[in-house]
Amino acid sequence: VPGIGFKTAQGRYFLNPPAVLADLDAVPPPAQELIDHNFYRRGKSPSAVVTAGRGCPVGCSYCSIGCASWCGFRLKSGSRVLDEIRRAVIDGARFIDFEDENISFRKKWFLDVLHEIESQFRGYGLELRAMNGLFPPSLDEEVICAMKRAGFTALNLSLCTTTLSQLRRFRRPDVRESFERALFHADRNGLDAVAYIIVGAPGQDPMESVADLIYLADKNAIVGVSVFYPSPGSIDFEKCKASGLLPGALSQWRSTALPISDTTSRQDSVTLLRLGRILNFFKSLGSAEREEVLAFARAPSEKTVPARLTEAEGPGGPQTHFARRRAMGKTLITIFLRDAVIYGASPDGRLFRHKVSDCLCLEFKNRLVKLFS
Repeated sequence: VPGIGFKTAQGRYFLNPPAVLADLDAVPPPAQELIDHNFYRRGKSPSAVVTAGRGCPVGCSYCSIGCASWCGFRLKSGSRVLDEIRRAVIDGARFIDFEDENISFRKKWFLDVLHEIESQFRGYGLELRAMNGLFPPSLDEEVICAMKRAGFTALNLSLCTTTLSQLRRFRRPDVRESFERALFHADRNGLDAVAYIIVGAPGQDPMESVADLIYLADKNAIVGVSVFYPSPGSIDFEKCKASGLLPGALSQWRSTALPISDTTSRQDSVTLLRLGRILNFFKSLGSAEREEVLAFARAPSEKTVPARLTEAEGPGGPQTHFARRRAMGKTLITIFLRDAVIYGASPDGRLFRHKVSDCLCLEFKNRLVKLFS
């Protein structure tokens, strides 16, 4: 059977060559009715995944299905995509995620699909996302406005990195201009934004990843830190294999295993993930709250850290769980902006120090404080 992988009793892996289908409409539609939507929900709404095509016309080095791969770039017809959405909606789904690699690349096709979604599903209250990432150069004001009308609530944007030398290694263009333009039109249309960067790739300097975080610090977007993983069939996979960087077990090649330790160590990758979370919390603070924590960080003070964070009480008694967590977060980020040390808190409020890269923390802290001074 083409494309089927299996392992023998002796532990050897086999993968049959894949078959490439020219006409994606020839494949039967997914059996949405077999999905138990109780396991796949967005808030109170059942969700569904729709894939409008296969492959991608861009040839990024870390991706195994770009233009240079076996897969090629193919799209289903607009009517077929709408049929799959209709089946999901009839089955109760109200949150639809397009998991395509590059759904917006062909502008006319994408606009036609968006206009039909707007027309055919008006009143259903659909929430649409493309959480696998959107290519900023493919987005302009017309496209973003059409996405908003169709039901998109956010733009998930693939920034990758801002470092030109690393972009050349990734075989990616510098998309900062189109990225910032997309953020502008997203803000005008009331859309949230998420910006994805890649960290931990072979040969990637972790200080350059810190620079990526600082670039996003004053942008109206949530930061998504994606740890590099070696995707079989990609250019970077072969580099990792040739350099002896691949972990021994297939199960350790995934992003959540922090698989590659090269110029960015695994501890560096963990640190960058934590710094991304710190930055998102900092960006969530109001201007007065930001100034409060920054003022504390700038002021000379005794470098004491409390052993425990106590639950504060508000005017009406104990704070809500969310308010307590936010108050604890403000305390922890204040300590970080002063000392460049990342602490965590146990459920009973006891503080503990996270194991991180001190030099990355110090660089990020200094540049963030300077940016907002």
